[in-house]
Amino acid sequence: MPQPDREADAVSELIRSWIEESRLTLHPTKTRIVDAASEGFDFLGYHFERGYRWPRKKSLQKLKDAARQKTKRTRDASIQTIVTDSQLRVILFLRIRNRYRVHWAASSRST
Repeated sequence: MPQPDREADAVSELIRSWIEESRLTLHPTKTRIVDAASEGFDFLGYHFERGYRWPRKKSLQKLKDAARQKTKRTRDASIQTIVTDSQLRVILFLRIRNRYRVHWAASSRST
């Protein structure tokens, strides 16, 4: 019968050696072994848990703040300038995509 702790330690050591060979470092307090079936973890702006992923609340808030900053009512720009602003289009696209991704994650596996 396999022992999960020993397997996790072996994989952790393999990853650690690969990271060191690549001249990178693992953050000692952020790097941990978790059971994603029950606990989950955050990585690159997403929360991973039970085979699903969704944007972290902090990531969504940052995106909303950026969109609000670009679309302030007191912004001294025409509506055409605001709409054609490429950064704003990217921000709005990501916001809409992430909103639907959360809904899709509830009905299908995404990891």
